[in-house]
Amino acid sequence: MYGTTTLMVAYATTRGITVFAGATELQLTAVLTRASDYVKYRYVAFFIGGYDDTLPIVEEAAYLVAIAGYASPRFFDAQSKPAQTKTLSQVGKIRWQPQVSESAMGYDGQFNTLALVEAMFDPYIVKANASKAGFWVVGPTT
Repeated sequence: MYGTTTLMVAYATTRGITVFAGATELQLTAVLTRASDYVKYRYVAFFIGGYDDTLPIVEEAAYLVAIAGYASPRFFDAQSKPAQTKTLSQVGKIRWQPQVSESAMGYDGQFNTLALVEAMFDPYIVKANASKAGFWVVGPTT
């Protein structure tokens, strides 16, 4: 489990988030455990070499996910996910256009996400469409 329930409640309270008011220690432990599992298997498992779960943002991300998970217990279920994103493209005889990006394909698109947590981890994870090996070119390519 990343962090502690005491620090998680303090993190939320400092930001004016009162979602944990009245929660029991058992409830807090359960949601932080679920949030830690989410962070571990959704982000930490895909870290670029050289990074691990000692990165300071891991604990903070677990707190953010726990807040979302406690406020909306179905956060950990797949009720709304990137793979389901669509845009209204026609009004007469209503038509919806799926907006599925490469990152929303496969199991990755089945997770609920928090934009802030995604942004926090973006520099540290292997992108779904990134090649495993390659060359970097420095300077003009002409």
